[in-house]
Amino acid sequence: MKQYLNHFLLLLSTVGVLSSCREDSKLPAPKLSGTVPMVNLQISSDPNKNHYDFARTRASNNALANLTNPTRPVFEFTFNIDNTRDKKVKAVEVYKSLLTGASFSGYVASGGSFGARVLVGTYTSYPVTISLNSQDALTDLKRIIGQTGTVAPALPLPYLFTVKAPSNTQANLISIKQGSDAVVFTFEYILDDDSRVILTPVTKTSVVDNINGTVARTVDVLATTTQVNFPYAAVAVIRD
Repeated sequence: MKQYLNHFLLLLSTVGVLSSCREDSKLPAPKLSGTVPMVNLQISSDPNKNHYDFARTRASNNALANLTNPTRPVFEFTFNIDNTRDKKVKAVEVYKSLLTGASFSGYVASGGSFGARVLVGTYTSYPVTISLNSQDALTDLKRIIGQTGTVAPALPLPYLFTVKAPSNTQANLISIKQGSDAVVFTFEYILDDDSRVILTPVTKTSVVDNINGTVARTVDVLATTTQVNFPYAAVAVIRD
């Protein structure tokens, strides 16, 4: 079994990052190991690629065609690895999660709840630029819906609700809310000795696959927004 390293790394922003990210971070600074590689993260400076436009994210394909800009919005970020330290990064896994009910100050989120983590891809050469439109970003995301019940001895388990991107005639009706929801991209290292470094804390959550599910399984869920912010993660807020 792969060894998991239970510590977090400080992600360093590169020169030229957005002005809204230049202010001193209020996040608690984790202890930095001198032997572990670091990642440089930069969110696009293009104002059209640093968030997901709500109207164009939500619209059906037919309605989108009638908008002034008839394309799905794109979120773009670049990361690079400083692989000069003792421990070498063999691969970086990038994950996406839906964050709902949060409040945002720039790229810093507070509050809200996360859905199940979904793998975007595994990358072995750097730098990497990831550019995803809202349709691709929403695909395969899963919210976790809590259940209440009165049947003893225990309440029903939470269930997974698959986020559906808009179709030709159907708008996105999954309760995505303007300004309080985001797609959050997080990182995990696989080192050359096959050990792992988890950059953002996750918890194992027991769920069933749908509201009528009876077989429980566990999924990885981001634990808190404290470390799930720039420069630890790329946060694509769904807003105007």
